[in-house]
Amino acid sequence: MKTASLEKDRLEIKQRAVAKLRNEMKLEHKTVFFEPWINPIDQTLYYVYNYRYFEDCRKNQNWSDCADIFSPKIPSRERIVVLS
Repeated sequence: MKTASLEKDRLEIKQRAVAKLRNEMKLEHKTVFFEPWINPIDQTLYYVYNYRYFEDCRKNQNWSDCADIFSPKIPSRERIVVLS
């Protein structure tokens, strides 16, 4: 259980650091597997699955468009720009 807790903390720290870099660079986060959709009836914003995870990325084992959450290092500013 201790290992899972440490990994959770590490991932959260990394996510905060990447979010801070994006904020400093004035870049908006874009989701990889969901697309924004506005309901025309009530104008509510929803995020709809875009069929990329199982149908493309997982099937082809191509994770190049995904954020690197597993390595301990914070991505470079250039990598953040590419993924944004």
